[in-house]
Amino acid sequence: MAPVARRPAAAPMADEPDVRAAEAGRGRSRVAADATAANTVVPLFAAPEVAGGPSGPGQVVDWPSAIAQIREAGAHLRRMHDVAQAMSRHARAMIRRSLDQTEEAERRAHTAEAAAVAASLRADGAEERLRQAEARARLAEDRAAIAVAAEAEAQIWLRRTYACLKAESSNTESSNTKPAKGDTQTR
Repeated sequence: MAPVARRPAAAPMADEPDVRAAEAGRGRSRVAADATAANTVVPLFAAPEVAGGPSGPGQVVDWPSAIAQIREAGAHLRRMHDVAQAMSRHARAMIRRSLDQTEEAERRAHTAEAAAVAASLRADGAEERLRQAEARARLAEDRAAIAVAAEAEAQIWLRRTYACLKAESSNTESSNTKPAKGDTQTR
């Protein structure tokens, strides 16, 4: 490649008096004003200075090394972009996993809470059935006590009845074996 001369950078602040003079001489001719303005134009896109490269007019810029540096910078930017995207994907995956774990923990907590409520209801039902069973047991005990008392009373009544019947039957037997008055018996 042919060496290309570098465009000179804008002159330092030394142009300020000329600008002031141009502003002061507005009344002068238009051609003179344009000539003064041309001296104050600063190029917007000056050629970049390469570190250690030419710094003055007429010096040659090493374009191949400048392009190589630009390519290296682009490759570095692409690598950094890839790393940033990978880190972003990793962060999103961690957030997603964290959210999934949180949701799963909430589901387990709700399930455990529902199981605890169901167990509490079952325990309440069991306590109620236990109270009912205890009430039935007390009622059965009361009935058993009444039955035992009724049996004892029945036995007493049977003994009295048996005693009465025995007494009556012995009275009838003795009256059957005694001769009546005035009867004579021959044996």
